Amino acid sequence: MQDKEIIAKLSEYFNSKGVSNLYITASSRKSQRDINEGSQDIIMGTSAVSRGLDFSRPHKPVEKIFIVITDWGIEQNLVEVIQAISRARGDEITEQKPKHIHLIHVIQKENPYTVEKITQLVEYQDKDLVSLFYKREQLKQKLLLDLVVQRIIEDFLRTPERYVIVPIPSQHTTIYKPHRFSELENIIKFLDDVYMMESKDQEVSKYIYLLEKEILSGMFMYTNDVPRKLENVEYYHPYILMRGRLHMGFDNEKREKAKSYLKKVKSKLMEHNEEKTGEIEEFLNVIAPREVYETIFLIPVYSWVFTQHVLGEPKDEYLRFNISGRVGRGGAVVLGASMDVSTSCKNIQGQKEYAVIPLGEDYPYKEVLSGRFAKFPIEFIYRLFMEG
Repeated sequence: MQDKEIIAKLSEYFNSKGVSNLYITASSRKSQRDINEGSQDIIMGTSAVSRGLDFSRPHKPVEKIFIVITDWGIEQNLVEVIQAISRARGDEITEQKPKHIHLIHVIQKENPYTVEKITQLVEYQDKDLVSLFYKREQLKQKLLLDLVVQRIIEDFLRTPERYVIVPIPSQHTTIYKPHRFSELENIIKFLDDVYMMESKDQEVSKYIYLLEKEILSGMFMYTNDVPRKLENVEYYHPYILMRGRLHMGFDNEKREKAKSYLKKVKSKLMEHNEEKTGEIEEFLNVIAPREVYETIFLIPVYSWVFTQHVLGEPKDEYLRFNISGRVGRGGAVVLGASMDVSTSCKNIQGQKEYAVIPLGEDYPYKEVLSGRFAKFPIEFIYRLFMEG
């Protein structure tokens, strides 16, 4: 399951019913020890459990595996599902025990806006009828998805003597490039995981929360490299794709607050992972008040409009945006999207600053932003199975 808030609520629910449970994550070295030495009835975690953890536990073998299948990013999700199942194998006792795999599909609430738009496009504009058809198609897609995922998992576990379909996480090659946001994402993920694992210790949880809050609110970024006229820019609605100088920095006042909170929880963080605790310390000590990177980024058109025509110079007005999710028709990877970091545009006297969305990995942005990479409909994959 990917939603840590839901995992936290499930843990509270299980505790209220007297069911022992354990939250684990690959970023904490305590997790493997807790698995090996523990005897909890339920082990919970996000997709991170597919990396570096071993669930084989002879004294209390894994018997049931519950997996939440997400529609978004299904290719990556399937790879992680297969890896996670593999982690529950290994020792002789665990191998001999049968395992029951349960696939859970989340059906989202109907979006009234979607039904409204479909109704406007069809001949018989009956909202109730459109709503029924829409729900039917949603359920049909879920059932087909369930059949496809089930078949892929069965093929993986049984190694059949026939052609199998193997999920590939992405259709393009990416090249990792070190970046401040890459460092920040690793730090925030580690803090989130420790926060979850130490949730029963209110003092530790409070200071981890405050530490994370100061780190995220202390970061800022913008660019000055924007042409006055937009005739020759590469435009992918509603973004301008550019290579230029990205200004990034950290507020010194928030830096000192973050350091004080880190000092209070450092020993507890070290118990989970000394290396990652050192990375937090280094990040707060090394990151400069202002740094400049030559990189690829997106400028939202509304940021350009606000900076050029709306924000006034005399009052030093500014507008702040939070970065979240993916962008463009193809869902381009955005640095900082998982952390809800912010960027801003200003019209300071003598200098214009534009809000930016950083793109951290070197891959075919134009094709991804325009949606040219194919997303195979589930019906197509289902037909491959039926006719293969």
